[in-house]
Amino acid sequence: MPNPYVDNYHKYVSIPFMAACYWSYYKACFTNPGLLRKDTDDAIKERALKRYGFDEVMYAEENWCKTCDIMKPARSKHCVLCNVCCEKMDHHCVWINNCVGLQNYKYFILFLFLHTGICIYGVGIGLLTA
Repeated sequence: MPNPYVDNYHKYVSIPFMAACYWSYYKACFTNPGLLRKDTDDAIKERALKRYGFDEVMYAEENWCKTCDIMKPARSKHCVLCNVCCEKMDHHCVWINNCVGLQNYKYFILFLFLHTGICIYGVGIGLLTA
């Protein structure tokens, strides 16, 4: 870049776009997703228990995690790969090697959108040069 097929301004667009992709990946990987352990501060556990209501269908109020030995908040799950309970757990993602939970969900969604965008951008540039 630049070349006869791709204008000069693409180097000013693609570099910040790719930097944003790297930043979202870093934040999704290294932000604590809301892990709850036995040694987690009691105030954090209490706040987690009050954050979402128990529906008594999927999430019972007196539900204990036998592995972590803590009372499980509503919408939390035990991750067998991380071996901890995660608050508002969505899934364990192998791309980021971390659980996707309450505190890193926004970075994970941003990671997906930015990488989808950079792929579409690359395909568009590739079609212009073909």
